[in-house]
Amino acid sequence: MGHGARRLLVLLLLIAAAGAGAVLLYHSPADGGDEELTEGVVERIIDGDTMVVSGFRVRLVGINTPERGEPGYEEAKNFLLELCPPGMVVRLDVDDLEPYDKYGRVLAVVYCNGVNANAELLRRGYAEVMYIPPSEFRPWEWRQ
Repeated sequence: MGHGARRLLVLLLLIAAAGAGAVLLYHSPADGGDEELTEGVVERIIDGDTMVVSGFRVRLVGINTPERGEPGYEEAKNFLLELCPPGMVVRLDVDDLEPYDKYGRVLAVVYCNGVNANAELLRRGYAEVMYIPPSEFRPWEWRQ
């Protein structure tokens, strides 16, 4: 685990210990066993590829959806809102190679009811691939 991912892990543990949110860390054998997944509660959907989970701004890694005012913005945001509504417990697979973007958002694959939201946005045409190395994820493979 890299320094950034370790820092996030410590921060999440501190928040959980303080009772500030429902944040848990665990290994999930169903997802390959090696991945550490962070679980948290969706507080709000900001746009089609950004949400707030247990106080953290999370950027769905590997994809890009239209920005406010661009065609497709409302559709992408509404799809994510339906897939991962506020109050839902979601799982995050934080990017081990680049856990934060330049804006300080956590970069992760988000699982809503077991569905990879990043991949689903791509498959349904609400998002495009946006690969920025380094990243452990290969979003072009999610289209299949």
